[in-house]
This record gives sequence, C-alpha cells and structure tokens, in this order.
Amino acid sequence: MRSPIRSLPSSPCKSSPPPLPDSQKKTLCISVFRTIIHTSLNPPPGAYDFSLDLVKNEKTSTLYVILRPGLHEFLHAAKKACFEIVTFTWWPQKYVSQILNQIDPNGQIITHKLFHNYFLKTGNRKAVMDLTLTGRMKDRSVIIDKNPNLCVKQWRNAIKVSPFTGDNNDDELWRLFSFFQAQGNFIDVRNLVHVCSKAPPMPGLPLPPTTQKTLFLDLDETLIRHIFGEPPDRYDFATEMCYVIKRFGMDKLLQVATDCGYQIVIMTASVREYASPIIDRIDPNGLIAHRLYRDSCKRNKRGMFIKDLSLTGRRLDRCIIIDDIWQRVLQRENVVRIKPFKGDMKDTELKKVLHFFHVESRYEDLRDAVSYVNKWFGHQDL
Repeated sequence: MRSPIRSLPSSPCKSSPPPLPDSQKKTLCISVFRTIIHTSLNPPPGAYDFSLDLVKNEKTSTLYVILRPGLHEFLHAAKKACFEIVTFTWWPQKYVSQILNQIDPNGQIITHKLFHNYFLKTGNRKAVMDLTLTGRMKDRSVIIDKNPNLCVKQWRNAIKVSPFTGDNNDDELWRLFSFFQAQGNFIDVRNLVHVCSKAPPMPGLPLPPTTQKTLFLDLDETLIRHIFGEPPDRYDFATEMCYVIKRFGMDKLLQVATDCGYQIVIMTASVREYASPIIDRIDPNGLIAHRLYRDSCKRNKRGMFIKDLSLTGRRLDRCIIIDDIWQRVLQRENVVRIKPFKGDMKDTELKKVLHFFHVESRYEDLRDAVSYVNKWFGHQDL
C-alpha cells in the first residue's frame, strides 16, 4: 500500500528541530487529538475528565476533554515494557501542554512532547509528522495515530486506531496491550505492527456443556473495586494496571456457590488484558471455571456492551447472574441485583446474596428464586 504523502514534495515547517536526546529504549509515538483524547467546545452529554479555558481575541471559551478508555493503563504498560513515550500534535503548544500535564501531572510517563516543528509541510498545505526528525531508529519506533496514511510520513511504523469520539465503551487502546506482550520477540518492531492492527477476536461462546447450575458473576463494582493512579489507604492487591479492593464476602460467596453445586463463570464487559490478572488474584483456589470478557458481549445501538446469557449455551432456568448494572443483561429475570461496590469496608451486599443459596433449592426454575430474593432485598427497582 502506497501512502499518498510519499509522492508529495515536503519541507520542514520551519528550521529543522534538534533530534531528541539519545535513549536506549524503544520509542512509542502517540498522536494526541482523537487518538488518545476527544475535545469539544460544547458540554458533552455524559461525563468528561477535565476542562480548560481557551482565550482568543479576548474571548474565553471552555474546552471539554474526554480521555480515551484505558489511556492511563496503556501508558503505564508502555513504560513497564521499557518504551519512552513521545506525544505529537500540530495543535498549539500552549493548550496541548495543559492537557498533557493533566494526563501526566508528575511528568513521569511522557518523556517528550513534539509540536509543529517536528512536522513536514506537504504540497497540499497539510503537515505530516516525520519520525526521522526525532533521530530515532525506525526499527525501534512505533507510532499510534487515527489516520497514519495521511498524517505520518513513516506510515509503515504506525498502528492505526479508529478516531476517538468520546465513547466510554471504546476499546481501541485495550486491544493494543498485546503489542507490549509480544514486542520483545521482534528485533524490528515494524514486523509486529501489522499483526497488532488486525488482532483476531477471542473465542468464548458457547461454553462447554455441563449438568451443573451456573452462577455468572460480573467483576467491576460487583466483586471488586479498582483504582488507578495513587494507591488508596487500603487495598487488597495491585496489578500492573491498578489497585484492587475485594468486596467483603466475595471469598465466601465463591465457596458457598461451589458447595451448592454451581459452576462459576466470570462474565465481564472489561477486556481480557485488564480483567484476567485480577481474576487470577481473587481466585487462588481455582473455583472459577470460565471467564468471559468484552468480546463475549453484544453491543447495542447506543454502543453499550450487553450480556446475553442465551449465547452461553446454558439453560436459562438453571443459571443466574449477579450484577450491579442489571439493565445491561438481556435476561433481566436472571439477575440478582446488588448495589455497586465503591470500596466501602462496611458493604454487606454479598453477605445478603448468600440468602439466595439458602432458598434456591425450593425452586425448580432459578428465575423464580431470583425474583423472590430481589424482592427480599428490596432491590427489584434498582
């Protein structure tokens, strides 16, 4: 595939900048706008991460910034894999620096910030980022951009991601974690770029058949609470990505469900790279039989991930799911509804759930037991 910019005449935007200081690390160059953040001058309909004031012609407007899901975890994974992290953008340095300082307030993640002087002007008045101006070796450099064929001169070094539009269900950065796991096996990282750009979906459904009843468990804010950044005052363990607080009663729930003859399956809308290390830690005895991740969920018209128990191959009258967001389970009559776990050490929701296992044997259809327990909880209207 031939990049359209290779045939265009180009010249430095101004005098050529000095190359970056020498480094023994590999280089990860990341475009900023619509690659790792989404910005808007209008208040977004949902949550945003932070805002800043823009001043032009003595008029002040507010810029709202939404970070791409998984950004902090992605940057920490790159650092752990011994990459220097370099951001690049054509936008004015004054405002971009404020945004990047919010993303990396302590200056410990982003090594260099490149602006317009590291771009080349092309014959059609567009500008493209030129890796050679950094002084970095092409076989040790990777670029992540929403449109590398048009915006990056060394487009064969680039992994293309879809433009980020502010969707909080976006998983583009999550799926790139495999790059850091595999890159050590390649002398020339460009040989891995194509593979990561076309990562196949992970198989998960249907589950192998069983004669047991099935307990599906959501993960985040049902069994655990995760915290990124600074560690909380109390936490149970940490993974490479976050600090984790286990919900009180989780260990007993797993054991009681097993003793009652249930096969336990984690069903989460989170991605494997994030969830799997956490499940390893919360289940040292191997009571959890299967793990279903985001690729096993459906996506509705609004882009939200929905859990469809019918796809698991399990009989709906012999399975239940415990989830704090019952609206995102297609079979709502199978959901034991509980309140989200926010890290409160006085939380007793899972202790209440144990009542289900005291009464479930009375019901031939577990959905009837679920209905009874939700009413007993007073959670039928959560």
